[in-house]
Amino acid sequence: MNDHPEAHRIFQDLLDRSGGAMLSRDMTALLRWFAIPNTVESFEGRRTLNTEAETRALFETIMARQHEQCITHMIRRVTHAEFRDPDTIWATHETRYVYHNKVLSDSPHEGFSILHRYPDCWKVHHAQFTVDGRNPLNSAVKQPYAQAPDDNDDTQARTSG
Repeated sequence: MNDHPEAHRIFQDLLDRSGGAMLSRDMTALLRWFAIPNTVESFEGRRTLNTEAETRALFETIMARQHEQCITHMIRRVTHAEFRDPDTIWATHETRYVYHNKVLSDSPHEGFSILHRYPDCWKVHHAQFTVDGRNPLNSAVKQPYAQAPDDNDDTQARTSG
């Protein structure tokens, strides 16, 4: 595992921009950073988001839970990032929540993401998170959904966008 400075910079930028969009509830800006289809996993299960509507629903649930829990900031930090090939980054990060502009969450949750290069930007194609309990992401992953017939297909054309 070789941490690569450029992969690190790319992923930190994505985390900062997507996190800002999420907290400001800017769905258009947020969706820019996520490929479709996209897979999200936590200890609660796995969701494959095959449409923009499914992706939007996941993030609407996350944002609603963040608002309910008075999460005002997210501190997100890349812990490792590497190029697996010129168009793919594998990366890990940690996230801590700030409540009411001042109270830091007890401990961070960690995530692993696979990013693919698209013509306009890098996008998350797959993400796994170590979340449980009342974490906003957890309630979104638990939402009922219909699983696609070929849930493991990783062949989306990266040139579409």
